[in-house]
Amino acid sequence: QRYLLFVQIDASTADAGVARLVAALTAHGLYDDATIVFLGDHGAGAAAPLTDAELHIPLIVKQPWNDGAGRRVPAPVQTIDLLPTILDLVRAPIPSRLRGRSLRAVLDSEDGVVRDTPVYAESLSAYFRLGGSPSYAVTSGTRRFIRSERDEMFDLESGGPSLPVDTPDAVRLQAALDGLRAGDRLISPAPLPAEEEGPYA
Repeated sequence: QRYLLFVQIDASTADAGVARLVAALTAHGLYDDATIVFLGDHGAGAAAPLTDAELHIPLIVKQPWNDGAGRRVPAPVQTIDLLPTILDLVRAPIPSRLRGRSLRAVLDSEDGVVRDTPVYAESLSAYFRLGGSPSYAVTSGTRRFIRSERDEMFDLESGGPSLPVDTPDAVRLQAALDGLRAGDRLISPAPLPAEEEGPYA
């Protein structure tokens, strides 16, 4: 039998909350055999949207009997990968319509790989709140393509300035972004109520 417990903890009490959970599992003799997934809800934040600091969120998996402890997986993954991963870990069927991937292969083996798939992100705050342009990004491997007021391509390893957007890598990611957004229609932003103009400004 498998029991699933989902706990949402505020950032200010995260350390104490995790410590209480670990203590409770240990007291009941369940910690060693437990799988624990620790996930943040956002990155560190940044002045510019869709940067690595904003999109890179904590994801830590403690497996039964500390299997794979200390292993780091550099491949980009998404929060939508969690559901198929959890279903796979408990040997439940994974519906074909899920867009995420199971990460079990990299949890089970140091030599495991997850298939490369473009990771999608969007930032619509400027569009809806301030009348600016929406921003969309797709990440694959060490490259991120961002479409906003202008197209930009970045190397995530070097963290340097933007790269040319006419290279094969950039064209591939542009096509992937177009495919992921196919059929999406962005509604027009509604006018801000007068009482909210001050806080947004």
